[in-house]
Amino acid sequence: MTYTTVLHAGLGNQLFQLFSIYGLAKKHNKSFYISSKLYGGNKHANSYFHLFNHFHNPYLTFTGFIRINEEEEFEIQNIDQYKDLDCVFFGFFQNINYFHDYYFDINKHLLKIFNKSLIHNIDEYTAIHFRTGDNTPCNKKHYINLNNYYLNAIDHIPDTEKIILFSDNMTQARIEYEIVFKKLENKFKDIKEITDMNEVQTLSNMCRCKSIVMSNSTFAWWASYINHHKKTLIIQPSKLLNGPNEHKSMQKIPSSIVLNV
Repeated sequence: MTYTTVLHAGLGNQLFQLFSIYGLAKKHNKSFYISSKLYGGNKHANSYFHLFNHFHNPYLTFTGFIRINEEEEFEIQNIDQYKDLDCVFFGFFQNINYFHDYYFDINKHLLKIFNKSLIHNIDEYTAIHFRTGDNTPCNKKHYINLNNYYLNAIDHIPDTEKIILFSDNMTQARIEYEIVFKKLENKFKDIKEITDMNEVQTLSNMCRCKSIVMSNSTFAWWASYINHHKKTLIIQPSKLLNGPNEHKSMQKIPSSIVLNV
C-alpha cells in the first residue's frame, strides 16, 4: 500500500504537504512517494522537486489510487479509513499533528537539504522575517497587520543582540513596517539585511539563527521548527491567516512564545 502527495505553492507549503503525508505513511506503515507525473505546470513544484527527489519513484503508476482531498482546518477527516488503500493526497495539510511524532526523522531529512550557511557566525544572530507577497491589504484571506506584533517582539530581545532581517521583498517590508524598522534601528547596533538569497538559501540560514521572530508564513514556521539550537527563542504571531481558518492545528511550535497580532 502506498501514499503519494502532490506538491504545489511555495516552499513552506510544500514542506507541510510532504511531511504531513510522510508522517501518515509512517503511522500506517505504508510506502511514501512524491511523483513528478503529478506536478503539472506548477513552477514552484518543479523548481523544488530536486530537493525531495530521494522520495521519488519514477515507475509508480496511479491506477486504482483513491484521491484524498483535505477538508476544513487543513485536516483529513477519518484518516484511518484509508490505511489499507493506495491514496494520492491533494491539499495543504498544515497540521503539526500529522508529523510531529517523527520530528527527529524530519529534522534529519531537512538539515541534509538545507545544509549550507552563507553567513559567517549565523548562529550568533536573531532572525526577524517579514512576509510581503500575498500578505497585502487587498488579500482579505491572508492579510494581517503585524506592526504591533513586531513592536512587541522587539521588546523581548535584549539590545545587545545581533539582528539579521529576512524578507521576500525587503524594499516593500520597509514600507509596510516603517515603524518597526525605526524601532529596530534605534535599539540595535548590529543589524544585517539579507536581500540576495533564494528561498532555499534563506531557509538554510534562518534555521541556524540563535533566535527567530516569525512572520505569518509557513516558510518562517519551518525555519523555526527545524532550528537546532537547544535554547532557541522562537516568537510567533497568534494567527497566520485572517478569517475562520487560522491554522490553529499547525501553528504552535513547541516552547515558542506566542504574541497577539
